[in-house]
Amino acid sequence: MLERRSGRVAAWLLSRPIGAGLPSPLRSLLLGSRVHRAVGANDDATALADLHTLAERHGRHELVHRLLFRRGFRPKDPASQRRLLWGVAGHQVFHDSHRSYALISLSYRSLKDGDSSQAALLIPRIEAMAAALENDPATLSCPLGNRRNRAKLLISSYATLVHLHLLVRDGDAVARIGARALALAERMDYEQLPADVAYRLTTNLARSLGIAQLDAWRRQDDEGQRRALVALEALRLETLNPRHGGSGAQENHRRFVAGLLESYATGSGEQGSSPGLRPRLEPIQPERILNVATAELNERLAEFLSC
Repeated sequence: MLERRSGRVAAWLLSRPIGAGLPSPLRSLLLGSRVHRAVGANDDATALADLHTLAERHGRHELVHRLLFRRGFRPKDPASQRRLLWGVAGHQVFHDSHRSYALISLSYRSLKDGDSSQAALLIPRIEAMAAALENDPATLSCPLGNRRNRAKLLISSYATLVHLHLLVRDGDAVARIGARALALAERMDYEQLPADVAYRLTTNLARSLGIAQLDAWRRQDDEGQRRALVALEALRLETLNPRHGGSGAQENHRRFVAGLLESYATGSGEQGSSPGLRPRLEPIQPERILNVATAELNERLAEFLSC
């Protein structure tokens, strides 16, 4: 494929103007090839312009999808990567789901960099996105697949916001996300979602419910701990649902949810329900909830728990 080949012919073709007079299939191929070269060269301006043209004039969105969900297909330069992701997030021509996940990708870039200034810019945008999803009664029965499912996007937003609020040291906002996740979990019917989606969202939902549990523990709120553990136990049982047996998910969601619950409670069973579930006097490895376990975020979580 030209998009992955080098050589004199490819270099010559891609150095020429890709005009509107070219046949549409050839123009689409050349634009896609130039996106590959631009990403590899940290040329975010060219990559964004060509992605925009591919989406608007050729209906091609697969390279944006790859940019968002294949980290190897991103500029190596962090600044170039950030500009490209902001560009995707800000253009209406791209799918709503891609624009939303561009914000989430930017968030994790900020978390890895410890960039609290960019985190502060992202928080209101992701909060607005989460609020819109919460207020849509169809969110929890969205029939779409993994990357376009609105329930999964909402739960991804919760997990992202937990990390961003921790980074900027807003403990009250962290606690509110835990409360919102718990309220959501208490009214979720996992059977209303596609099996693959219901299974894949369990880790981020567990992280968010973990915050609800840790917040209740630090406040010595016995009822809050009980509610969070009940929701986590329901989530653990969902991971055992036979309909998830054929999931192609690479991550072991079942093991993660069970391990997180064990960090907060005793009496969790291997199979079936756990009527003897009891909160631990002190959680084990609370940092397990973190998706990005930097020293800075570990410190922020410790601060949250000590307040």
